Amino acid sequence: MKSKNIGYVPALDHVRALAALLVVFHHVHQRVGARLLSGSSSENYWTEVASPFDAFIVEGHTGVALFMVLSGFIFTHIAGDRHVRAAPFLVNRVLRIYPLMIFVFLLGTLARPDLASPLDLPRVLLIPFTLWHPVDLWFVPNIYPFTTLFWAIAVEFKFYLLFPLLIGLLQRDGIRALVVIIVAMVALRILLVYNGANPNDIAYWTIFGRMDQFLIGMICAAFYRSWDGRHALPMCIFALALMSLLLFGYNQATAQSWPDGWKILWTTAEGAGWGLFIASYLHVAPRLSKFLARFLAWVGEISFSIYLLHLVVIALLLQVGPFPLGFTPGVDAFLNGFFFVLPLTLLAATVTFHVVEQPFLRYRVRYLEVYSYRAITGSRGEAPIAMQAHADPERG
Repeated sequence: MKSKNIGYVPALDHVRALAALLVVFHHVHQRVGARLLSGSSSENYWTEVASPFDAFIVEGHTGVALFMVLSGFIFTHIAGDRHVRAAPFLVNRVLRIYPLMIFVFLLGTLARPDLASPLDLPRVLLIPFTLWHPVDLWFVPNIYPFTTLFWAIAVEFKFYLLFPLLIGLLQRDGIRALVVIIVAMVALRILLVYNGANPNDIAYWTIFGRMDQFLIGMICAAFYRSWDGRHALPMCIFALALMSLLLFGYNQATAQSWPDGWKILWTTAEGAGWGLFIASYLHVAPRLSKFLARFLAWVGEISFSIYLLHLVVIALLLQVGPFPLGFTPGVDAFLNGFFFVLPLTLLAATVTFHVVEQPFLRYRVRYLEVYSYRAITGSRGEAPIAMQAHADPERG
């Protein structure tokens, strides 16, 4: 995704593509697998996996975590040592998110007028400012499958509101300031669970659980800036192997019905694994073939549309299928996803990206300032005596 605040980095879109594909095939496994198993998609299909590799599909919800770590990484990488002006930064975020969110909501009201109408739009516009699951009926109409994934927008936007402050802390105090906040968030989750909150709900659906992942992304971006890429390939392989083992362990713990208290730390561990992957992959990406690199960049560019539309495509498939192919429900679901859901989702996402998203992206503004100091403390320890803010010179 090109930006007015930094030159284009294709590898970042590659990571977006991976995150989107993980979520797509996770939901294919859940919804299509349930229909193939029992003839009903009212229950989510879930399996105890036999290998760490299978966990990437069954526990593909980890793509949401990858998106969130990537958000922290990207904005920190863009900002560098420059000052982030909050108002223009939030203007860009609104231009990035609201047009497609509103379009999908209005599409849902046309498809399911029994559940909502365009008059509910004001409540949708407040989604980013809710603290809890935003698709509950008490707040935003739950128009399955159109608004089902809006909860992630609410969590993301809360980070956007805090980012100008967080990047200032990082620039002033270094990564230790962010580490302290991560520790504080873990302590807060412990306190909430101690007082009766569900640890899975707190960790998965809310900013109280997801903040760790944004902050880890910021820390990894700071690390990436000072890393020359030495041993990046084995580090990238290690990160993927680590994530497969973590997801395998998550799956097995769920299968064994362990108490959910351990999930207080899950988002932190999950974020650390993906942060290591992102920082190392950016050094590895130039080694990819041109065809694969371009394909991943294209998928990453339309990843937001993929994220919000793929459940709609899955719902359409369930109206006419899915198609049993003679394998296990999980394998059949994957093949239905690969041959039907993925191509149709890519087609629909390409259209909405160019028709709905891109026209608004042209109005994004620069939000960075470069501060030039004649003296930081002065040769005799006096306070700064001159500061000038310049418009960010980079155009993506």
